[in-house]
Amino acid sequence: MTISGDELSAAIDGKAVGSFNSPGIAHPTKKMLRLSVPRNAVVDEVKIWKK
Repeated sequence: MTISGDELSAAIDGKAVGSFNSPGIAHPTKKMLRLSVPRNAVVDEVKIWKK
């Protein structure tokens, strides 16, 4: 996940899979990442860093 201005982009293994635009998405109080899927999912090897 990458946030740039009002756009949040998602990539898996370096390949872009989606993006979302919303005013204020980069607001400093928005620090929580939530994953929502319609069924059970396994998330493995997640890396989070600050640029």
